[in-house]
Amino acid sequence: LVVGAPLETNGHQKTGDVYKCPVAEGNCTKLNLGRVTLSNVSERKDNMRLGLSLATNPKDNSFLACSPLWSHECGSSYYTTGMCSRVNSNFRFSKTVAPALQRCQTYMDIVIVLDGSNSIYPWVEVQHFLINILKKFYIGPGQIQVGVVQYGEDVVHEFHLNDYSSEAFQKGGRKGAKKVMIVITDGESHDSPDLEKVIQQSERDNVTRYAVAVSPAPPIPPQLTF
Repeated sequence: LVVGAPLETNGHQKTGDVYKCPVAEGNCTKLNLGRVTLSNVSERKDNMRLGLSLATNPKDNSFLACSPLWSHECGSSYYTTGMCSRVNSNFRFSKTVAPALQRCQTYMDIVIVLDGSNSIYPWVEVQHFLINILKKFYIGPGQIQVGVVQYGEDVVHEFHLNDYSSEAFQKGGRKGAKKVMIVITDGESHDSPDLEKVIQQSERDNVTRYAVAVSPAPPIPPQLTF
């Protein structure tokens, strides 16, 4: 006998779950389907009501246990699309079924390219800019991931795209993700002969490019006193 328990708790979340119970006698056993997760998705599993809907397949004695209120994050929005877990005749989880799940518009790989030359000063202002812009990104599975590259005489990968939940896009880039490159610099390119080739490569790789110009703050004029 399969029993749905949509108000069952797993850890700190009320995910719901399913029990298998002997018909004659004995205790029921929890299948722990509430712990099943989808990869590359920012899930919202609390109160998803797993076990509220059950459906059997008489051909192979498997069944589906569904969570109609399972949802996921896309940017600042939440989408309740539901999710089902398929369980085989041996009461073992086999796969997840989520036909209404769609990829987020915020599915992006963003690489921030920093000019590491000494002409950018004070550097703390650039750090503040990075902190502020990162706070506006929806970073998470199935959404935005960020990598940082610093260039000067040498190129240094500060962290790759897949370190924290072009060549930079090859280090953790995801298939199907929109590619964005943000270059922060205070001057013109000193290797302009290579510029056309780099632009062509970016176009071929479908990389959207933005440039942010940095300049020192103007000096404060002296104040006259009388």
